[in-house]
Amino acid sequence: MQGKCPAILAKNKMNTTDKISVGTVIAFSVYWIIVPAILLSIAIFSLSLVNRTREEAQKFSAAAGFRAGAMIFVIAVVFQINSITITDFTQTIHLSPSLWGVAFGVVCAFLFLLLLKHIIPLRSLGFIVMVLSASSMYLLFSYFLIRNVNEYLLSYSLGMPLGVYLYNIVWPKQLYDYFKKK
Repeated sequence: MQGKCPAILAKNKMNTTDKISVGTVIAFSVYWIIVPAILLSIAIFSLSLVNRTREEAQKFSAAAGFRAGAMIFVIAVVFQINSITITDFTQTIHLSPSLWGVAFGVVCAFLFLLLLKHIIPLRSLGFIVMVLSASSMYLLFSYFLIRNVNEYLLSYSLGMPLGVYLYNIVWPKQLYDYFKKK
């Protein structure tokens, strides 16, 4: 045994119950990487709304909305501080996503983008940015540390990109025109 690499020795001692299945790797990737990335992208999108507005008054309103959303998030965290649980990333994941939750995510994202083209010219953009930033930050916090609605968040988060893609299929030029360089 002398002179053998410890990794090889450990590999030889591994039994079949210690092996990681492909399903576990996929579930871990979706649950701990893809869904949080989607929730984080909502916060980034709300911040991009602040940076992409053209009028100064709108930009000020949107920036104030983002800051207000951050404050709402802090207030919500203070009220939920006793509900925080320690996240165990090695825990086997047994969530059953809901098809209704995915459909709800699709409809919400599609309707949000549909309404956004009418709201951007108005002063109410600050309220939209506030809701987006507060909800995305709180959902991300809740996803990792509260974990009582993760099955719904998983379904909703997987449906939202589909709603965005469907919107781009129907109106392909609108988001492109909005996000192209000024």
